[in-house]
Amino acid sequence: MDQQAERPCVQLVVDPRDAGAVPRDPLAAALDGAGFAVQRCSGRAAASRWLDEVGNHGPVAVLVVAGRSTRVAVGLCRELSRVAPWVVVVVMDAAGVPGRVVDTLEAGADDCVPARVHPEELVARLRAHLRR
Repeated sequence: MDQQAERPCVQLVVDPRDAGAVPRDPLAAALDGAGFAVQRCSGRAAASRWLDEVGNHGPVAVLVVAGRSTRVAVGLCRELSRVAPWVVVVVMDAAGVPGRVVDTLEAGADDCVPARVHPEELVARLRAHLRR
């Protein structure tokens, strides 16, 4: 069996308007080093198309990077909770404003962390959610 197929997949979604908000390469490297297969896409529409393509064989977790606005993140959380409730959704919020965090969690995110979260903490949070 393909080694990549055995690894839990994390879909990393970044709003194309906020591409520079979070350093994705170190984040992807940390997730990869922790045993996750990382797939990337840009924006809600691309994430939705990707999820349609992979169906139930898709990611076990989606990591959404929210930069200046949580509009994309909130919309994606709502859509994922409707069409793929088994997927763990973690949002990385650049602002960390309590109202934005609340909106994101109420839209269906399983967790919301600051954009500059330490990679080891992010990995631990993902693993904790996946144990459920």
